[in-house]
Amino acid sequence: MNLKDKHSLDIPFSEISLFEGNNGKTSAFQILEGIQLNNQILKTPALLICVEGKVVFQDEKGTNETLIPGDFINIKPKLKHRLRGLLNSQLIVLQ
Repeated sequence: MNLKDKHSLDIPFSEISLFEGNNGKTSAFQILEGIQLNNQILKTPALLICVEGKVVFQDEKGTNETLIPGDFINIKPKLKHRLRGLLNSQLIVLQ
């Protein structure tokens, strides 16, 4: 099974649940090239991992990181952030 098989290229952004445990959940995201998700806010801390592609992560405190496969970033709770797909990208979020 592959993450890309869970998403459609007809949808610019999609999220699927991969696993839900007693203490958190894991989701897979697809964000296509040129798509930007603004004003995202999480209630809990999260770890964002780039599996494929290239995305830019920016937050309201000035963090500006380009993530490529294997890169990850910790996302603080209640901190407004955005993602922009530079290439079609597959991401994993652990909360």
